[in-house]
Amino acid sequence: QDWDGSGPHNTLRVLELIADGPVATQELWRYLCDVDLVGTISSRFGPADHPLLQLLADPRALGLRIADGLWLRLVDVGWVIAAPALSQGIRKVHDFLTVGAAAPLQAAGTVALGLPDRYYGDLVAAYRTRRDRLVASLDAAGLRPTRPDGAYYVMTDLSGITADDDVTFARRLVTQAGVAAVPGSSFYHDPALGRRRLRFAFPKRAETLAAAAERLASLSSAQGTATPAGVREMSG
Repeated sequence: QDWDGSGPHNTLRVLELIADGPVATQELWRYLCDVDLVGTISSRFGPADHPLLQLLADPRALGLRIADGLWLRLVDVGWVIAAPALSQGIRKVHDFLTVGAAAPLQAAGTVALGLPDRYYGDLVAAYRTRRDRLVASLDAAGLRPTRPDGAYYVMTDLSGITADDDVTFARRLVTQAGVAAVPGSSFYHDPALGRRRLRFAFPKRAETLAAAAERLASLSSAQGTATPAGVREMSG
């Protein structure tokens, strides 16, 4: 690999590798970018489920992938701009974080690099199935879910099922149905914007999701929930 010409915006000469054609792009995908499970659960760009192919289809995806935790294995591209007082503390922490890596994580990374493509394909398919199952359950319970286009959690709207705020209803879900969710207000700078929302996660065992569906249905029936408003789509 020719390292000359690499820079913060073209690390490892990525642009040249992509320009070399599909084979080089595939190699870059395999050895540089971790399988982005969050971003490949579902994709508007088609069945390819490759972050780099998504980037080529829409350059705006780059910002989404980095913000969503795209992991670059072979190069450190992180940087921080901060006031001098904050920068001093950041530099001290950075020094200790980057001097050494955890040996178990290095061993696990080696195993992950050797796994066959089928493993990741099956894993993505399993997460997609879990997502669809949870979304259907939430919709049936009248919680107005927004189907994620790249996440392992689902945000819902409480307006159709209760007049409670997010914290009150989350507590009631735990005590009355045994289902845990995160109050939506915790994800907003202005908590008022999330007072009518709950967030559910689906990286669970199939039997756990099935049990949650039954409990949500029971709670919904007890409250006499109206016909669900349907599932909305969300990008990003």
